[in-house]
Amino acid sequence: AVIGFPKCGTTTMLKYLNTNDLWTAPREWCELGWNQSAPLLRKLHRYQSSANILHNMHVKKGIKCPSDVENPNSMKNFQWFFNTTKFIVGVRHPV
Repeated sequence: AVIGFPKCGTTTMLKYLNTNDLWTAPREWCELGWNQSAPLLRKLHRYQSSANILHNMHVKKGIKCPSDVENPNSMKNFQWFFNTTKFIVGVRHPV
């Protein structure tokens, strides 16, 4: 998951990571922060099926939501539904 504060490069990082070995969501998916795990899981399944990678266990899957870094619900839901998630956290210099 790519998370971070606004304007810290999360979109660029997501585009950079979208390769043959890693499928990334086409836009920000922030459902976990709002306890909307069912819609997120449906979207992941639908997009992965259309991308023909659902059953390819070698392809990693990724989503992006910058606000997840500040939302306690997000971390709780990542732990519950995606407990092996690795995070890329973007931080922006305050100046």
